[in-house]
Amino acid sequence: MRATLVTMGGLLLALLSFIILADVVINRASRHELQLVERQLAERKKWEEELMQSQKMECVGRLAGGVTHDFNNLLTPIIGYAELTEMELQHDEELLSNLAQIRRAAEKATQLTRQLLSFSRRKMIESQVMELNHLVLDVGQMLRRLIGEDMELEFHTGADADYIKAEPGQLDQVLVNMVVNGRDAMPQGGCLLIETSAVTLDESFSDHHNDVVPGPYVLLSVSDTGVGMSEEVIYHIFEPFFTTMDVG
Repeated sequence: MRATLVTMGGLLLALLSFIILADVVINRASRHELQLVERQLAERKKWEEELMQSQKMECVGRLAGGVTHDFNNLLTPIIGYAELTEMELQHDEELLSNLAQIRRAAEKATQLTRQLLSFSRRKMIESQVMELNHLVLDVGQMLRRLIGEDMELEFHTGADADYIKAEPGQLDQVLVNMVVNGRDAMPQGGCLLIETSAVTLDESFSDHHNDVVPGPYVLLSVSDTGVGMSEEVIYHIFEPFFTTMDVG
């Protein structure tokens, strides 16, 4: 009788151990399934956001294509009348300089409309070989008019900064946007610095930037002494139509 009780006790203990082990396995499986569901939901949310962004970009592309032609029709007489007025004011250097700035700004605006049209039609932007230093110094006169008198705009162009292949209007627009953002980040004044130089990117750099092939490059750098950007803004800076500007 006593042996029978011991045997039954051992069976009960073994059964209890099995139940506990099974419960632990089930709990672990449940947690794994829960983590799997969470990952699937996160991926689904990511794809939904990317789909919404894609649809937004398509709508913007259609809008850009619709307004580009009308905008070009407004720019054409601005450029034409500026050129005619320049012909009439041959001896007034100050007014000629102002008119030249108006004409150049309008011409750069037409380049921007071509970029918008290319975007709306999903065409490749036409790049060309050009000297970076020349482009930076050329646009510098217009950039000085964009910042206040309490701000300094400096150019440090490296003699070894060679030719690059890019779309001039697009690069102009990048510089203008960065200078305007730098200006807004320095409400109390400060310094904006635009630099060019030749750099060599090695394999250690390309290891952290998969789209970069090691070799010689030309560097264009824009820096300011402003308040900087928050982590949230940094997260969105490469979104095409993201802005921190207030409406209007």
